[in-house]
Amino acid sequence: MKSSGCCLMLCSWIRLRLHVIYCSTLRWSIIVASIVFINQVSCCMPTQPTPPPTTTTPSSFCCGNLNQTISDQFADGVMNFTYNNPACHTQATMTCFNPVPQINLTAAIVLNNNTFLAQGLNQVSAQATCNANRAWTVTGNSSQTIVIQNLFCIVADTSTPGRK
Repeated sequence: MKSSGCCLMLCSWIRLRLHVIYCSTLRWSIIVASIVFINQVSCCMPTQPTPPPTTTTPSSFCCGNLNQTISDQFADGVMNFTYNNPACHTQATMTCFNPVPQINLTAAIVLNNNTFLAQGLNQVSAQATCNANRAWTVTGNSSQTIVIQNLFCIVADTSTPGRK
């Protein structure tokens, strides 16, 4: 029985070198099959494009350090900033606290000269997020996103309103 030449030509792009020992009862026993050269295998089997490799480069939405603005109208507290990543700041925790906690003053974080973001006895914290414009933002009380232009940490005695 003669073998047809088509079994050796799977594709015009693939050259196979086959070492055949013998042919018995319509079955070929192949010892070694090696692919010598492949230009393209899309004619033989479907392929999917290779996705680009994933890299761990920092996000393009990194922001700089936040800074406390000193108030000329109120007593200043101390503000600390903690960032999620030292190389690329995308999230920040702002903590404002009373430098003398024995006095029990209210600490408040004030944005953009007049927006009270958070307040609490002796210490308060709030979260900020870096946006696509590389600006720090917070979510205000009305769920509105506010871009931070300046930050104040103020402390005041609010226990006796109207007392002079």
